Amino acid sequence: MLAILWLRAESRLRQLQQEVRYPLDAPLERRAYQAKARSERSSVSEIEAHLFPVTVSFPDRDCVELRPRWGVKGGTSISCFSNETGKLLSHNNIGE
Repeated sequence: MLAILWLRAESRLRQLQQEVRYPLDAPLERRAYQAKARSERSSVSEIEAHLFPVTVSFPDRDCVELRPRWGVKGGTSISCFSNETGKLLSHNNIGE
């Protein structure tokens, strides 16, 4: 009985988890996925299947945090890019 309730709750929580994506952030998110894939020696499509992006803008840089999707265990990854040059400033894996 407990297993059935857990599966129903998990299914409902997956439906409630919403990802807000803005088309203008897509190129930046793509570069963050590529940085994560390089650091893990994995494919971009595999990283996209496990993590979703959250983009934050600062005066001097834009950062993309890749968070685990519902049901995926692991930490986050943060990649920051220069607003002036577009170059990758830093890439950090947190809590893995």
